[in-house]
Parts: sequence; C-alpha cells; structure tokens
Amino acid sequence: MNKQEFISYPKIGQFRQTVQDVEHAAQYIGNDNEENPIYDLSKKKPQLNFYGTVKLHGTNSGVSYREKDGIWAQSRSNIITPEKDNNGFAAFMNNHKLVFIELFETLKEHLKDENTIITIFGEWAGKRIQKGMAINNLPLFFSIFAVKISYDKETRFFLEKDKWKHLKNHKYRIYNIQDWKNWKINIDFENASDSLEQLNNLVAEVENECPVGHWFGNNGVGEGIVWVHESERWGTLRFKTKGEKHKNTKAKTKISIDPEIQKNIDSFIEYAVTENRLNQGIEVIFTQQNENLDIKKMGAFLSWVAKDIEAEEMDVIIKSNLEIKQLTKAISNIARKWFLEKWNRL
Repeated sequence: MNKQEFISYPKIGQFRQTVQDVEHAAQYIGNDNEENPIYDLSKKKPQLNFYGTVKLHGTNSGVSYREKDGIWAQSRSNIITPEKDNNGFAAFMNNHKLVFIELFETLKEHLKDENTIITIFGEWAGKRIQKGMAINNLPLFFSIFAVKISYDKETRFFLEKDKWKHLKNHKYRIYNIQDWKNWKINIDFENASDSLEQLNNLVAEVENECPVGHWFGNNGVGEGIVWVHESERWGTLRFKTKGEKHKNTKAKTKISIDPEIQKNIDSFIEYAVTENRLNQGIEVIFTQQNENLDIKKMGAFLSWVAKDIEAEEMDVIIKSNLEIKQLTKAISNIARKWFLEKWNRL
C-alpha cells in the first residue's frame, strides 16, 4: 500500500512582511529571561537580490515522488486523485505519469534514501480556471515554479532555481516559469521604501499585459510578480506584488512597507473582506471543475476566509489593536451573507 504524504507549499506574504522578517533576523541578538526576543537596532540591515517571475492566476498544484511509492498529485491543501480532483490536474498527471517520471529522473541526485520525497510545484492554469486573465483562455497547462526536497519531517528545503530550471516538456504543456520574462531587483533593507516605486512600476507592467499570455499569443491582464531571494545566510525569502485589480485588500497604497492601521472593526472589515478575497475562497473550496456552490461547504468557506485574513493581515490587526475573536465573528457574518446571496442566485 502506498504511503502518500501531503507536502505543503508556503503561503507567500506581502513585501511589508518580508521587510519586517529581514529586519528582525538582522537585528535579533537573543532572548531575555522571559524568553522575549532582544533586538539591537544599531545592527545594519542587508542589501539582498531578489529574482521575480510572473505570478500566474490558476490553482496551486504539485506532483510528489518517492522511489518506493511512485508519484501522486496534490492541490494546495490535499492529495488529489482523478476521482476527487482539482480542476482536472490529477487526471492530467495520471495521463502523463511517464513524462513526470522522466522529470523526476533528472532530480535523482537529490535522493538521500528510499524515504526521500521530491515535490514539483507549479500552477495549473488555463481554460475554466479563474477568470478575466490573459491565460484563462488558453488550453490547460502546468507551469513549474519550485521543487522541494523532503528527507524527513525536520529536513525539508527548496532547491535553488538553477537546479530545476531544466524541468519542462512543452509537447505535453508542462512549462517552467523561469523561461518567461523575469526581473531582478536589489533591495536595501536599510531604506526599503526606496524600492517601492520600482516594485509598483513592474507590477503595473505585468497587470497591463501578462508576459505569459503574450508568449502564447493571447494578450491581456496579468496578476503580478512573485519575488524570491535564495542564500545560505537568509534562506529562501518570498513575497508577492499584485496589481490593483487583484489585491485582496482595499489598501490606500499599492505596495507598502508598513501595515495600514485600521481605526475600528468596521474599517478593518471594509479593508480586508473584499470581493477578490471572497471569490478566491470560492475558488479554493469549490475546486472541482464546474462544481456548483454547496451550502454544506459554507462552513469550510467561512473558515478559509477567516484564516486567510488572519495569515495575511495579522500585522495590521496587531498594529490596529483589534481583537481577533471579535474580528473573526464580524468576518464570518459578512462572508456568510455574501455566500448566501451568491448561493440564492443559483
């Protein structure tokens, strides 16, 4: 019996969260007697190079391989099968098993033993997945954007981009995100705000015309850019920049380095519980192709919205001195009303 294991891909945060993470890591010097972190604010923050690739508006998917168990497919949150699929990705993988096995063969140098799991992550995108984007009218395709090696529960790491840039097979519509337009930026974390103009200009460029859609001959709107830094000292750092049409909040600034303080619960709800975020929740929970809304899944939808806001906006919540329990109740009330209105229109 196969012992398939779900391998997670991290949630990608905002630029402001990366700024905070780097500042803390650069200035952290230990804990006090009560185990609270101590920071030396005089310590210099680094300059780091980031590599940007197009953020595709599809659905996060992955294929994992272990020598003794073969290969299996997954969505962002579950192992999937052709019988219980995510927009047909498991069926696609099942129909092209030999193609994926050939890709894994090129990564075998990273196998430590028979328990090592290699996971190829990518975006499954194209027709019927998401709406309103240049790539949504294309035949379905898989774009690889990361490879993770799992030796055991404690030892899991992502391969550097140069070690998986060869993974592709265009004949079977398997592509590599590194093959399309990409960008490089040096961010001085002593003056992180100096990078805002460049980040805003680049994401506006992608939103105006998606480089991937253009490559396929289908011009139109793009979602944004994912930025990655890789080094031994700082590990893997990631953040995303999205265009105005795809932001999940009603922030006053496009990209910021500080959390935007909200004066009360009502203003936070208006800021965070947006149409984009609610629609994303529908896309995550109702993953089957052409799956209709089901009132029985409303609880899962409400839970996803609350957790997504908590994960992405906790710095805003803390800075605004808001109570998470009160917010969760208010978020659920708004999301429930929105869901029921959508369901009743069916």
